[in-house]
Formats: sequence, structure tokens, C-alpha cells
Amino acid sequence: MLDIIKQRRWMILTIVLLILLNIGLITAMVLRDKRPWDHNRRKGSFESFLQNELMLTPTQIDSFKAIRSRHFKAGGPTMRALRASMDSLVAEAFSPTPDTVKIQALTNQLGILHEKLDLSFYNHFAALSALCTPEQRDQLKLFARDLTRKMSPSRKPHNNSEMTPPPPPGKIP
Repeated sequence: MLDIIKQRRWMILTIVLLILLNIGLITAMVLRDKRPWDHNRRKGSFESFLQNELMLTPTQIDSFKAIRSRHFKAGGPTMRALRASMDSLVAEAFSPTPDTVKIQALTNQLGILHEKLDLSFYNHFAALSALCTPEQRDQLKLFARDLTRKMSPSRKPHNNSEMTPPPPPGKIP
């Protein structure tokens, strides 16, 4: 009888410890969560970047926000056109009889749209740079470099193996 009571106490103690450990781990995960989807948090970090990293004056911050807003509004139609052209190109890839003239026109259109986006990106950062002091410009340059590195496609395959070319048309494994 005494042995059963001891076993029961150890089992209860073990269960309580496991529950406490789970609560602790869940709390740590929640506190560590950066919540990248939280719009207000991202907005706050952009504002803190402007104030803390670039050390902008309130007037500069207002100008920055206006330039940034114009940039994103102006780029919207180009981004939508880029998506539409890419969707058409992908749809053509699955067409029973691909139209090579249409494919060439779509790839040319994609090139023109990418050029337009790149020029818009340049103009955006040139306008932002013009607002900055030389010290602020150095920080902005580092930010722009990091941003372009994040935006550029990765040159490595995700699984770190060599990519093989696609099979010839009609030879799908």
C-alpha cells in the first residue's frame, strides 16, 4: 500500500513538473515571437528606424513619409501589371500549343516592367538621399543595400543541391 502511494506521488509530481515546463516553453515562444504580420509593429519599427538609426528631424520624417507613400502608390499599377504578365506567361507554359510570339511579347513586357520598377526604386532612394545629411545618407545607403540583398533572388537552390534543367517538352517524368 505504501509503495502505491509513493508511486502516485511521484507520478503527480512528474505531471505537475511537465505542465510547468510546458507553460514555461509556451511563454518563451510567445515572448520571442516577433509577429512580422502585425502592421502596427512594422510601422513602429520603420518610424523608430527613421528616428533612432537615421536620426531624422520631424520635418525630415514627414518628407520621408510623403516620398515613401508616393513611391508605393506609384508602383502599385506596375506591380499589378507585372503579376498579370507573369500569370499570362505561366498560363502559356501550360497551353497545349504555346504561342511563341505571345511568349516573346510577354517576356519583353516583363523586362519593361522590371526596368520601370528598378527606375522607380532608384528615384525613390535618390529623393530620400537628397533629404539626408552626409551621416544620415551613409546609414540610408546601408539600409538600401540590405534591402536590395533581401529583394534579390537567391542564387542557391533551397536544398543546397545542384539544380537540374527541366526535361524537354513532352518528356515529363
